[in-house]
Amino acid sequence: MKTPLPQAPSDLLHSARRYPGVERLYHVAYYHAARVGYQDIISRSLHDFKDGCEPQTARWIALAAPRVCRDLKFDTIVRSLGAAELKASPESPLDRLCEAIAGGSGASYGPGRLEKTKAVRAMTSLGGRVARHKELDGVYRFDASGLAKSAHILLVDDIATTGATLEAVSRAIMKALPGAIVTCFVLARVEAQLRNRHIDPDYFLTGALAVPGHCSPRLSPRAPAARSESHEKSARTPASPGKPAPALTGRARKGLHTKFYVIGLLFSLLLLGATALIPAKKEPAPPTSQFVQLVNQNEIKSPEPIPERRPVEPGQTLDGKPAVITVPGTGLRSSHSMESNAIPRTTVRFKERVAILRRYSSQTGPDWILVRTSSGTTGWVVASVVRELHG
Repeated sequence: MKTPLPQAPSDLLHSARRYPGVERLYHVAYYHAARVGYQDIISRSLHDFKDGCEPQTARWIALAAPRVCRDLKFDTIVRSLGAAELKASPESPLDRLCEAIAGGSGASYGPGRLEKTKAVRAMTSLGGRVARHKELDGVYRFDASGLAKSAHILLVDDIATTGATLEAVSRAIMKALPGAIVTCFVLARVEAQLRNRHIDPDYFLTGALAVPGHCSPRLSPRAPAARSESHEKSARTPASPGKPAPALTGRARKGLHTKFYVIGLLFSLLLLGATALIPAKKEPAPPTSQFVQLVNQNEIKSPEPIPERRPVEPGQTLDGKPAVITVPGTGLRSSHSMESNAIPRTTVRFKERVAILRRYSSQTGPDWILVRTSSGTTGWVVASVVRELHG
């Protein structure tokens, strides 16, 4: 026996966009993914439905179920499964939606007819349709026992992004029941260009079936259901005794957000202007003539010039003191500079014995030592990697 359901403030929409493997797709809203830090109220309330938050879950059911019962024809209802679900779990938001549709249409809801052979990764963590299709390939199994060969099956989901889930489930149904007619219904499909002008967003704030036609104002991307309850309380709280507080219209809310945007823009311009007024760091001035005169009179000691770095001839020896390398490996260089070329195939290993030929102390960098390896190769290494042996 059909249970009458209240009329909702929206009609079913037939998707003009074609999804591979899906012939018929109907929905009631458009879902807008988070952009520049906000989402509209309707898209935000869809997250609340997926999480089972009230009152948004009940409001979506009241919005969608009557239209599905009135506009679509079907005799069996199934729903898609979540990433971690192997079978439909009771008391989930989609189960409640399917039970409401079944109660209003007289169709049977078979949550146990659809199952998965394994858990899959969340579709939001995958890239595009190709990756999602590969993840869901051959995962679904459908039990068609007791159904007519030409059964009308309604497949229900919450949000359609690429249609990969709907395609995978439809393929499993058609494999088990080739003559079936599958109709897909989702609460919303992802669409960046189209707006939800046919739904009044205040419905998800107050629950009133208001006149459609208002644009959706902005909300923070993760606003919980409690935010909607706070809006309800503020709308019911009187501004003064005996005088109810007037509710903001869509135009007033839009003007308020515009004022906040202008104020933020002016503040940013003022901040940039203040930054531009900060004086830049000045380069040190060249030495004055008085400083040069004092240097010439030896009253101020002039800094010593950096010694010129010249390449050392291979084989040049001084004292040849024995030493050992203290690091796992180091190469020899042609000069006492990090900018000099490394000598090919001259890596000296840990604890390898070398002979110290010359020392070089630098004022601007590390000290260097000219060493000769046991094979007779001569080159420069940083002094810190060599330990002199005594005795």
